[in-house]
Amino acid sequence: MAGHLLTFCSWVFIVVFGISSASKAIAWDSFVRNIQDLGPVPKKWSRALVWPLVIAECLVAGSIACGGDVLAAGFVFGVFLLSAFSVFLGYVLAMRKRVSCNCFGTSSRIVTGWDLARNCSLITLGVAALSLLEAGYEQRSSLLSSDGALAAIVAALVVIVLVNMDLIHFLPRYRGYVPEAEDGDSHSEHSGA
Repeated sequence: MAGHLLTFCSWVFIVVFGISSASKAIAWDSFVRNIQDLGPVPKKWSRALVWPLVIAECLVAGSIACGGDVLAAGFVFGVFLLSAFSVFLGYVLAMRKRVSCNCFGTSSRIVTGWDLARNCSLITLGVAALSLLEAGYEQRSSLLSSDGALAAIVAALVVIVLVNMDLIHFLPRYRGYVPEAEDGDSHSEHSGA
């Protein structure tokens, strides 16, 4: 079981850092503007900061995909990057800045506490993977085996949920909901039954 969890955590980090690095490389100018809007980084350094971030994220995904001796290093570096990103998100929230989050591509969604919750969830998975590695567990199967493919699919779904947590919590609750009458009839929320 622990080996399967390690495979799952590996896929989550590969998907997160793979998508994140690719989207930053594709939406380069948008991400540079976001770094400039954050504030603590001088504007003249913002453009120079993007490539090292993209390369660092690629290194995390690549080292975890390679596994073996570099697997733990990939998780450590990934947890470090997520922690640094969380500090910046915390800064943006504390300063009440209205900055869009372009971590996973160009977006108009403003940074919220849900972005910080996403990163904390990912950090927790990374720490869990490191704990499993420290305890001597290895990935139960190759990332490309059938078990690894299943872990990849589940990891992709988990990443979709984590990236969209700010939208998912707005899903309406229909318990007790009664639509308004079209003919001017009024209905109460609860019938007498």
